Amino acid sequence: MDIDRELQRMLARKAAPAGFEDRVMARLEDRRRPVFRWAVPMAVAASLLVGVFSFQQYERIRAEKARRDLERALGIASSKIELVETKAREALLQ
Repeated sequence: MDIDRELQRMLARKAAPAGFEDRVMARLEDRRRPVFRWAVPMAVAASLLVGVFSFQQYERIRAEKARRDLERALGIASSKIELVETKAREALLQ
């Protein structure tokens, strides 16, 4: 059974070469850096875009409400002016 011994010898535990762990960890670190290098700026940019668009939406809604309030106020003022004009005409005709 020379094959068994040969397999046992080939599959036997061996010590890792010097610096192996450092090289593996360095490669893993190199692979992680590009993701983190771009992740933070992209998150900041996305947050800024959401903030800008939210603010624009808020301002648009506020402007629409101001327009509606102005139209309502002008309608009330117009009806009051008409009432005053009517009473003034009646007073002049008497």
